[in-house]
Amino acid sequence: MYKILRVPNVDTDKNPTLPLLIVFNDGSVFESDSIESTISILAKGEYIKSDPKTKYLKRIEIARNEAMYALQYDLTVLVSDGKNIIENNYAKDPLDDDYRHSENELKTASMIRVDNEKEF
Repeated sequence: MYKILRVPNVDTDKNPTLPLLIVFNDGSVFESDSIESTISILAKGEYIKSDPKTKYLKRIEIARNEAMYALQYDLTVLVSDGKNIIENNYAKDPLDDDYRHSENELKTASMIRVDNEKEF
């Protein structure tokens, strides 16, 4: 369950009643009552009724989008499943130089962990 809390250019701001808030760059604010609902907001509603594999892939897509967004601020963000880095291009050989990360990059990079074992 989630709802729009505020929409830009509308003067009807409300106090949040649910525990989780997401504020987007355009000024829109959503609130939700669970992690699953929050992910659904980020996935533009195509999440809650999906099967577990689709949910996992959608979480990876959202994490990759955030990693790409971070690049504009010169931040290195890698997506991980907790054991391995999840790369962006499955068509390339994992030993390709594009997939190699320096030790310094691995130490300084932020990680977004996408859990593949449990559902929220």
